[in-house]
This record gives sequence, structure tokens and C-alpha cells, in this order.
Amino acid sequence: MFESGVNMKRVLVVSDSHGNMGNLSEVIKRSKDIDMLIHLGDIQGEDELLRSMCNFPVEIVRGNCDFETNNKLYLTIELECHKIFATHGHAYGVEWGIERLSYAALEEGCDIAMYGHTHVPEIIQGDDITVINPGSISAPSSARSFATSRPVAWSTTRSTPARSSTPCVWKPARCSTCTTTVPISTSWIPTPSIR
Repeated sequence: MFESGVNMKRVLVVSDSHGNMGNLSEVIKRSKDIDMLIHLGDIQGEDELLRSMCNFPVEIVRGNCDFETNNKLYLTIELECHKIFATHGHAYGVEWGIERLSYAALEEGCDIAMYGHTHVPEIIQGDDITVINPGSISAPSSARSFATSRPVAWSTTRSTPARSSTPCVWKPARCSTCTTTVPISTSWIPTPSIR
């Protein structure tokens, strides 16, 4: 478990690199003042390479494509006044909804749940829990997206993300006591809507 400190404030969250470390390497280079990285699984054996690219703590959970690993299916990470439930999501049936994931996170006393697996980025702000999926850093899947090496800027709602050259910051809307920020990077940007 990562021990939070007074200066521990910025967490980079990625998922589903599937052994393709190019986009991930670029996001790490562009991200400034990162205190921790959380990889939400399907890293496919590149754990040590990822750790060697970072000069900050790295937490990795096991995905459905991570066969020979000692990584756990989920981690709970305390970060200032928040408790994060980090998982790949396949064991919680996230392809059919986030209810089981949300309940598991709440049972662990977490107010933030993070998952990958679907390759579809989203942030859902609920009353008791915030659920975050950064999408896939290497193989995006969205009806309104296509692959790119540029991160997405997020808001705290389900609104369409805006194009950005650096990860933006998400801060829990209901938290007024801490300074935790979570830059969420993915490898997709929205395509223009057709009317």
C-alpha cells in the first residue's frame, strides 16, 4: 500500500496498455509533478518496464490478459481523505454495468472506484462513490473515438471530453478538505459528431 504524505497530491491513472508502452511512455513524459501511477490492468508482463520509467510509486492490478503475475485483482489505496478501490473490472462484470464494482468498493469503505477492461472512458459522480474508467491507453473502444497518443481532458460529469496536450485534473466535487488530484490519461479523443 502507498502511504500518503503531505505532498502526495497527483495520481496518474491508466489502463489496458496491452504491452504497448509507447503511448504510456509519452503520457508519463508529458505529465508533470506526478506522485503516483495506478495501472488498472492488462499490462501484459511490462510491470518492471513501467516501474523503470517512473521515479514515483507505481501500483498495478491484474487484468484478464495478465496471465503470469502476482498482481492482485484489486487494491485499496488511501490517499489523503479518500480511499480508492482499484481493479481491472473483469471480475466484477463491468462490461454489463458498474453495480457490482460499486458495491465491492463501498464494502471496502472506498469513495472512489477505478476500473478498466471495457476500454471505454467515463467518470460517473454518484452520491456515495465516484467511478472512473480511463479507457485504454493503447486500444480504445468508443463509438465516438479513435486512437491517438494524446491524453484526454476530463470533467467530473459524463460530458464529452475535450482535446488536450496534457492530462487534466479531476477533483472530487464533494471534497473540500483535501488537495488530491487525479490526471486521467487515455489514448483517445472524441470524433466530431455527425448531424
